[in-house]
Amino acid sequence: NTISDVSASGSITGILTGANNKGVLSCQENAISSILSSASLVVGISWGTTGAATSNVENNRIYGISSTASRGIRITANGPEVNVRKNKIYGISSPSGTVSGIEWSSVAINCAGNISNNLIGNLSTINSSNTVAIAGIRISSAGTFSTFNIHYNSIYFTASSTGANFGTAGLYFLSGSTATTGMLKLRNNLIINTSIAKGTGKTTSLQSSSSSLANYDIASSNNNVFYSGVPSALNLIFRDGTSNVQTISEFKLRVSPGDNLSTSSFPNFASVTGSDPNFLHLATTGNCGIANGGNNAGILLATDYGGDVRSVISPFVTDIGADEVSKLNVWTGATASWNSSANWSLGTVPDATDINVYIP
Repeated sequence: NTISDVSASGSITGILTGANNKGVLSCQENAISSILSSASLVVGISWGTTGAATSNVENNRIYGISSTASRGIRITANGPEVNVRKNKIYGISSPSGTVSGIEWSSVAINCAGNISNNLIGNLSTINSSNTVAIAGIRISSAGTFSTFNIHYNSIYFTASSTGANFGTAGLYFLSGSTATTGMLKLRNNLIINTSIAKGTGKTTSLQSSSSSLANYDIASSNNNVFYSGVPSALNLIFRDGTSNVQTISEFKLRVSPGDNLSTSSFPNFASVTGSDPNFLHLATTGNCGIANGGNNAGILLATDYGGDVRSVISPFVTDIGADEVSKLNVWTGATASWNSSANWSLGTVPDATDINVYIP
């Protein structure tokens, strides 16, 4: 479906799902753009089903949304499993309110929320004084025994505001003292926020609602890239409302042994223009530590945003973020023959020109 060029003074939702659906429910391959409201909430896709055993919100393109509160995808109710994956979200803005690429505002008990392979960028506001005015991913609710598996997403925006107290977060989550309530598993994500903070606001890659981080899963969160500009009192890797963590080394101490392989650097993107097919894809050069810096063990996402193959074979080496550019060819040793394509993870035998070859 294509939904475009809608404007009103009230709330607008591009696609809305209601409650009490059954089985597998999917919202796929939609283009939603140019939806404007002068005074209320605008959402590209609002997911409110409670009955579906599995929900899939995937392969959608959402852009050009603007209102006092603007959301690309918003999860307002859910069943046992919700997959938000392979969506391209950009150009979401607000004159003076709040903006989220993906927002999870209500979470059921025993829910697995899987957010993966999404491209989120070009988020902005002109005159907001909210200290979390913009979030690439915003998780503002957590159910008992619920888990958020946030893997292989690419988030990048650089925003500014004339508001007095302007802050932004690449990813914002509801933290707490109970590990199984909204457990956050963060792996292989590019979270880049180079916005300009003002007043009491901060520019952060990762921000929690409180200093209680029992639900940040230090056993599995790793191989992320967090970057918020040059470390300073305004540019932070992490903020919890009490502590301001400026550097990646400080953050590693805070969540040890989690994120011991996470790094901080600005990626070399092929494009940062939302309409470009290479939006937030990695350039083929200049991404040391990001290319081949991911680990797919235990996740086993077989493809990236565009359908390119990721390694699901030990040692599970991949790129970080939603785009797999390196395409590492791993020797699997199924037989003894070097020249057998069955022995290589990409199904092709490397030759003298191949540089992305790994033999464990």
